[in-house]
Amino acid sequence: MGTALIAEDDSQIRDLVSRWLEGSGWRVVAVDDGHDAIQLLAETPVDLVVADLFLKGDCGLGLLRRVNPHLTGMPVIILGQGGDGSALDYGRIATLLGAAGVLTRPFDRNEFLHTLAAALEPRTPGGQP
Repeated sequence: MGTALIAEDDSQIRDLVSRWLEGSGWRVVAVDDGHDAIQLLAETPVDLVVADLFLKGDCGLGLLRRVNPHLTGMPVIILGQGGDGSALDYGRIATLLGAAGVLTRPFDRNEFLHTLAAALEPRTPGGQP
């Protein structure tokens, strides 16, 4: 497949998503903080980013702005928190910033892999599949 960067400060989620990606043929590099994610992006070519919305160091939206999927075409999946309505608002913002997918916790393997497949579909320069 390619190389996926996972930026997630919850080690259980990070390990679980890593296993799912590796099981799908991805090479995974994982970090637990936004600053490390930005540094890794500057040093290592990646083909996919999976980032926690409320990542310490730099939030997932900040990371999304730096990746700029509208220009780079790099698929980014944002992992949000469930519970209150603010997750939906942040999900809409992430989509406007170019996220190829937004998952709200809790999510399972099938939901993740479905979102991954959709994120990998070819996109037009405007960001639409």
